[in-house]
Amino acid sequence: KIAALPHESGSLSRQRELLFERFLLELGIAGKEPKSIE
Repeated sequence: KIAALPHESGSLSRQRELLFERFLLELGIAGKEPKSIE
């Protein structure tokens, strides 16, 4: 889990979290067969 920097607002850190999750999701789809995605 990536920790948000103290000066970042909650919404910004949340947005970064969602972007990172999407990045990992697309990386997984591109790298191998999607497992939990339907």
